[in-house]
Amino acid sequence: MATSPAARCAEPKAPRAASYTTGWDTIFLLMLGTLVVVPWLGFTLTTFAFLSVSFLVLGVRPVSRALAVAGTGALTGWLFFIVLLDTNFPEGPFERLVQAVF
Repeated sequence: MATSPAARCAEPKAPRAASYTTGWDTIFLLMLGTLVVVPWLGFTLTTFAFLSVSFLVLGVRPVSRALAVAGTGALTGWLFFIVLLDTNFPEGPFERLVQAVF
């Protein structure tokens, strides 16, 4: 038996899946924390830490994938902004180690 469009609108809907906004408040706090620690950790380590924790908060699994993508992103940012464009970002232990080696 077919139901009318009005009757279908009155039917209760299934519960919605978890919202993608879950964790965005934590991401905002991570951004503020990044601004605080970047003078000591430098651009590359801070970017790696921010991306790693953000991916984990947002549910990226397995953890090894989150760490691999965060590491790739941080190294790509270092190569592009610091090596290629020669920008003046805060230096940290990673940048000082690379300068000492090369």
